[in-house]
Amino acid sequence: MADCLVRVIHPFHPDHDREFLFLGSKGQAGKDRLVLQHEDGTSFTIPATWTDSVAPDPYVVVGEGRVHLRIPELATLCEIVAEHRLEGGSCPG
Repeated sequence: MADCLVRVIHPFHPDHDREFLFLGSKGQAGKDRLVLQHEDGTSFTIPATWTDSVAPDPYVVVGEGRVHLRIPELATLCEIVAEHRLEGGSCPG
């Protein structure tokens, strides 16, 4: 069986547009995650939707690159910022 490579397509991921060896998949918090392997042999997980292994979200396709975050991602970002503020964090700059 040939090795299966998966490309990271999330625009803000540090490994954007790089391919990794697919090792397997698992569900975590109700979402599918892929287990991929770095060139050095270490493994990591990433949401399946951040890779080319699933069909692209129609909303993103229609946006033709103009839309970087959908409403669910914006809501998650708001939660992260609010949590950061509650912990006394500050923004750089």
